[in-house]
Amino acid sequence: MLQKILLWRDQADQQLLELLSGSSVALILKLIGAGLAFTFNVLLARLLGAEGAGVYFLALSVITVAVVFGRLGLDKTVLRLISANSGENNWSAVNGVQRKATIIIFISSAGATIVVLLLTPWLTKDVFQKPELLRPLQWMALAIIPTTFNFIYAHMLKGRKLIFAATWIENVSIAVLSVIFFYFLGSSYSIIGAAWSYLIAVTLTAITAIIVWRKAVPQIRGTQAVFDTKTILAGSLPLFWVALTTWILSRFGDFALGIWSTAAEVGIFAVASRTALFISFSLLAVNSIAGAQFAALHYQNDHERLTKSARHAIRITTLAALPLFLLCIIAPDWIMSIFGEEFVIGSTVLVVLAIAQFINAATGPVELLLMMSGQERLVQTNVMAVGALNVMLYIWLVPNYGAMGAAIAFAIGIAIKNLISVWLVQRHLGIKLYGF
Repeated sequence: MLQKILLWRDQADQQLLELLSGSSVALILKLIGAGLAFTFNVLLARLLGAEGAGVYFLALSVITVAVVFGRLGLDKTVLRLISANSGENNWSAVNGVQRKATIIIFISSAGATIVVLLLTPWLTKDVFQKPELLRPLQWMALAIIPTTFNFIYAHMLKGRKLIFAATWIENVSIAVLSVIFFYFLGSSYSIIGAAWSYLIAVTLTAITAIIVWRKAVPQIRGTQAVFDTKTILAGSLPLFWVALTTWILSRFGDFALGIWSTAAEVGIFAVASRTALFISFSLLAVNSIAGAQFAALHYQNDHERLTKSARHAIRITTLAALPLFLLCIIAPDWIMSIFGEEFVIGSTVLVVLAIAQFINAATGPVELLLMMSGQERLVQTNVMAVGALNVMLYIWLVPNYGAMGAAIAFAIGIAIKNLISVWLVQRHLGIKLYGF
């Protein structure tokens, strides 16, 4: 009995070490990417002002939702399938998942690109009533296909636990290239230069992602690509609705402000929300390694180690998020002044968004845990129900309270969604995430 206890303890310690080491690598890279993204946002805000930044971020929000349609929920599905099959050395299945997923996302993202290009005149003139949005949105629509490829290939690399490569592609590469190209193009071409910078950055990163994947998985060379397309789509379609509703929860504020407010208000809210997002970067870092770990432990039916892994993840994300959260609460005026004096008015908005992101970090990777345990439909139901509530909150609050209304709607949505997810984990997986 003592030997079994010691063995279990050693396995738990090794599991925590794997989570910490993998998360540490991902966190360091994500912090570098976050710093570069912050630098880009500062350059953008100071050069273009609140109104110009609002136009850029509104265009980016349109592209982001188009990428959701391009991904079709396949990113989490390929992570789970590649993790499970590579763990069994089933390289034909890994090759099949990769090839079929690539074909599917190319078709879907190409379709999304065409739709956005066709709708751009109507969106800019009738929906947002901002004609200055037309050309930036047209250029950024060309980034839909490479951005979709970046998401999918990064998650395939996560499935092989190649965290450094995945995080570099998903976070660092795009950020560093955007800063470099905007430095040279921004002053001469303004908002169009920002759109070009993003397009070039995601395209070069997508090419890099494909090359890295081929070199990282030599085992699939010469193997027959064997995997059922229906199995891929069956797991991904529920996650597509989750991803779409998650976009509503996280980015619909830009849309709502674009419809019912000014471009300057969009810019102030977008800067505040993206700054507050850094608080939950620890969650993104942990997700990079935890997804494959959760999937493997669930596949092995190892409930005790799965519980341990989930609790370790929550401790890591909460502690890592705390310092920046406190800084946003204590000195919001100073943080917003970095982007320019006209952004200081959004300091209270930053406080509300910081609280929301700390709740997000403190509840940990609950949705990922459910998805990697085969409970995609539970996540879908929860996210869609909260997303519908969230849209109603945005429609009610934004026309009356502007950016502050968008921040409150976002915070309520995040809190309700995550707390329900914690309950679902306990109810359906039997895991008490907080030990009580």
